[in-house]
Amino acid sequence: MHTMRTTITIDKGLLSTAKAAAARDNLTLGQLISDALQHHMADTAVLVNRRVTLPTTGRGGVRPGVNISSNSEIFDLLDDES
Repeated sequence: MHTMRTTITIDKGLLSTAKAAAARDNLTLGQLISDALQHHMADTAVLVNRRVTLPTTGRGGVRPGVNISSNSEIFDLLDDES
């Protein structure tokens, strides 16, 4: 794997917590951040690629009160049902 050096801005408290977690897990701060970013990207890919079944009335229509033009309302509804 090819690695690169970069500069990022991190909240002071979060940086302290991350440093402590890295030390506890015997990792460098860079390894901890890289691992966290890889997990985030994998989780995002799962969400983007997951198949979604919209709740319906059973007659082929969307359940009353479901606004199909609002992604956030649909995601909220799906989160409530899981």
